[in-house]
Amino acid sequence: ARQASAQAHRPGHGRRTLGCVAHGGALPSFNEKSALGQQYLLQLNDGNENETFIAMEVLRNTQKDKMSAIISTEQIFFLGSGKPLPKSVVLQVAMSDLKHAEVVCARQKGELQIYVRLTLHGVLSIASSGAASSPSTAAQHSRSGVDAGQTGNRKPRVRCSQEKVATKVAQEINYAKSLHQQRMLMVPQSDTSPNIW
Repeated sequence: ARQASAQAHRPGHGRRTLGCVAHGGALPSFNEKSALGQQYLLQLNDGNENETFIAMEVLRNTQKDKMSAIISTEQIFFLGSGKPLPKSVVLQVAMSDLKHAEVVCARQKGELQIYVRLTLHGVLSIASSGAASSPSTAAQHSRSGVDAGQTGNRKPRVRCSQEKVATKVAQEINYAKSLHQQRMLMVPQSDTSPNIW
């Protein structure tokens, strides 16, 4: 054992780090998918470790059509195909702008489509969705499965492959929203406050 510890070569980490929160605030068991999602979140939010990772879900995964969601206590990123870089973000919604998420079904061209609809407090600005304001933006979002909806940008929808996937994503978004609200209502602990115990 002494010889092995004295060697200059030491193996690297066996797995990614994971620092997310499970339901009820408990530390979850290790999950490679969650660890990867947390790593992606840190790439997208410029390394902000105060933002707690909640989930990463694949909404659609076909040869021509890929979409995933990364959900945290501060925001939701909907990513198109490719690596999780800021340029692959199709839609980004802050939790402070979100009221709730729900599953909706719509028939388009005779085919039933399943969506996660996000209801917002105000109008989603095109700049915060990661796209430039142009006539081709609506067509680009439509092709990527993101739809502004009939009420302008107050209820954007993201298409999912299955209803159970949409239901799970909507539940995780609503859970993250409730954690965000709890954090906003917490009284911050200051270093100068007297210790009464």
